[in-house]
Amino acid sequence: MGGIAGHMSHLYDNPSLTFSKMKEIMQSVYSADIEAEEKVDGQNIFLSYDLSANPPRAVAARNMGNIKKGGMDASALANKFAGRGGLTEAFTGGFKTFEKAVEALSSSQKKQIFGESANIW
Repeated sequence: MGGIAGHMSHLYDNPSLTFSKMKEIMQSVYSADIEAEEKVDGQNIFLSYDLSANPPRAVAARNMGNIKKGGMDASALANKFAGRGGLTEAFTGGFKTFEKAVEALSSSQKKQIFGESANIW
C-alpha cells in the first residue's frame, strides 16, 4: 500500500484521534498556524534521471518493480496511464516539465542529484 513512499495517512486513519483534536488541527490549518500538505489518493509517482541511458533521459516509477527495471521513460509512462483523462495529462505533462528542467542542469549537477543510473529517486 502506498507505493514507494508508503502510505500517507488521512486524519481519519488514526482511530485514537478524537473529534475535538481533529477540530483543533483543522482550525490550526485554517488560521495558518501549522503547515499542511495536500493528500491526493493514488497520485504517487517518483522521478529521477538516468545519465547512463543512450540518450540520457528522465524516468518515472510508481513502485519498486518500476525502479528495478530502471524506471519508465516518457513513452512507457504515457502508455501506463493512457485514457485516464486528467491523470494522464498530470503525469505526462509533469514528466515533460521535469525532464525539461533537469536537462537545463549540467552533467555534474545531474549526477550529484540523481546518481549515474537513476540511483536516487
